[in-house]
Amino acid sequence: MISKKVAQQVKELEIHTRKVLKGSHIGGQQSRQKGFGFEFDQLRAYQHGDDVRLIDWKSSAKNQNNLFIRQYHEERNRTFMLCLDVSFSTNFGSQGMLKQEVMKQITGVLALAAEYGKDKVGLILFSDKIEKVIPPAKGKQHTHHLIETIFSYKPDSAKTDLNVLFQHVTQNRFKHAIIFIISDFIVSDYEKTLKQVAMNKEIIALSCVDDQEIELANIGLVWMLDSESNDLVLVDTRHNKQNSMQKALQNRLIYHRKIMQKHKVDFVQIRSKKNFIHDLIMFFQKRLVY
Repeated sequence: MISKKVAQQVKELEIHTRKVLKGSHIGGQQSRQKGFGFEFDQLRAYQHGDDVRLIDWKSSAKNQNNLFIRQYHEERNRTFMLCLDVSFSTNFGSQGMLKQEVMKQITGVLALAAEYGKDKVGLILFSDKIEKVIPPAKGKQHTHHLIETIFSYKPDSAKTDLNVLFQHVTQNRFKHAIIFIISDFIVSDYEKTLKQVAMNKEIIALSCVDDQEIELANIGLVWMLDSESNDLVLVDTRHNKQNSMQKALQNRLIYHRKIMQKHKVDFVQIRSKKNFIHDLIMFFQKRLVY
């Protein structure tokens, strides 16, 4: 039984997301995983990048202004695995919302977008272990269960380990699934296992970053708590002293971008701001021709 607060969060997210979805013309689908099915579904207008072998010349000849392609059921039967980082480092925020809350909303939006497009969607919650797995399925009831889990789950572990996630994805295969990773990526030493997954899977990494993790505010000496290790660190944020910290934060972002680019993984940075739902759906539509 979920709490009233969680139920309200889910309801508000669904209303907002569906409103944006209906205005974004989501419908036609395409990805690197696309294949041909055997059961005809419908004719639809040709889009840039469609396989010319699917053009229905007879139907196109009847309309001189448009080309039409034959769409099969397998084109509309993709699987998304949403992998959400629930480690304690995400319990930080300076914009009125914790990164964890932003990441939950991001994951919920992706689940709703997949359900809207009649695709299968599953969930993996991870920290330095696999906390919970919901196998991929279709339908509103399944999507509601998935989103309620996202907003109500309490993690067992505080730390982060992407290697655990990538090993799990490799071992369980998740045939033809597109893997979304929603994390703040405060972690390192995962390139070897990422490479193994990226060789066979389409991966999209969504990095949630707070403004204070990009540009520190000048507030003097501040004690900061590492939420994963519980270590206290005294940080000097005065402008003449913060260069090393600022450089370390920037280098972390560069490090992840380089690794993702090297292994052909889309890496998208999402700032903690109110209009990220619209931006996310527009990316989703453009990236997957969704």
